[in-house]
Amino acid sequence: MLSKATLYKIGYSIAKMYWFFRRPTTTGVRCIVTCENQILLIRHTYGSSLLTTVGGGVKPGESLEQAVIREISEEVGLSLHSIKHAGSIEHTKEFKKDTIHVFSAATDSRELKIDPDEIKEAGWFDINDLPENISPLFKKFYRLVFQDSQDKF
Repeated sequence: MLSKATLYKIGYSIAKMYWFFRRPTTTGVRCIVTCENQILLIRHTYGSSLLTTVGGGVKPGESLEQAVIREISEEVGLSLHSIKHAGSIEHTKEFKKDTIHVFSAATDSRELKIDPDEIKEAGWFDINDLPENISPLFKKFYRLVFQDSQDKF
């Protein structure tokens, strides 16, 4: 029997083929979650092996903020407050026109309950000492959220 993590990898590969041929328009959310002076970074079980931030697709009838709250709860088990929309990014690298709405939010707890099917690794990193193995897309998210820190990356 295949694990859910393996199914995510297979599904992701199939989705990329679909996106190549169909070039769909999609809407997603990503959220830079902070707790005191730390940022939550994750590594997915599928796709890139670089660190990024939590997020996902917006379901029909769901607001952008509802999608952020759901994705963070499902993937890392955190409750959020001070949720703010920082802007959006058009992303076409995976052959789809993906509008990614970027949010920032805070949490009072660093205790993670990760979904091991989707999240391979998750951890808190000092905001002033982020690791080098972060995704280029995360750097764009970071610049949107922390607009006064353009020279960070």
